[in-house]
Amino acid sequence: MSTLITTNLKHASSSSNNLVLNSNGSVTGAGKILQYQQSTKTDITTTTSSTHADILGTDQNGSGSVFCVKITPSSSSNKVLLSWNIGNCSDAGQGSIQLFRDSTQIHMGDDLSDNSTRGLGEGGNGGGAVYNQSGQYIDSPGTTSEVTYKFQWAQKLGNNTMYLNRSAYGNVSYRMYTQSTMIAMEVAA
Repeated sequence: MSTLITTNLKHASSSSNNLVLNSNGSVTGAGKILQYQQSTKTDITTTTSSTHADILGTDQNGSGSVFCVKITPSSSSNKVLLSWNIGNCSDAGQGSIQLFRDSTQIHMGDDLSDNSTRGLGEGGNGGGAVYNQSGQYIDSPGTTSEVTYKFQWAQKLGNNTMYLNRSAYGNVSYRMYTQSTMIAMEVAA
């Protein structure tokens, strides 16, 4: 039986300890998940708006009117790791979804000045099937105040409809209803 002789772990190229095993068995240091919050939306909602707007729903506590996840970092130098899966469909294939921290859009492509929409991607497809859009992003909110992460969406082609958590075909036996989830994890700097 071996005896644990190391209480500090570090990467070979690091000049300081990255993880520390405390005497009570807890671990501290950069990269540790300090807390997490998860918000899940299982009901169906739609939009026909050509202007980006919040997705209706609630936060992880069932509060508010916007599908979002809220987290309060314990240090302004810590990061927030976001993970999501959005089940959406556009009956014309021209939907758009964007990610926000409070009122600031984050995690988007370059502005090419060609009237393109910058965001996470197109929502769904013209075939009517549910398109599960998943992703991860590490954000640096730089605050110890509560931060709200949310999505905005828009239908960008005519008067068509964009759906969340169902296909454009609705009650058809071979179509699936799904759910959308967003997780925010505070990561020690």
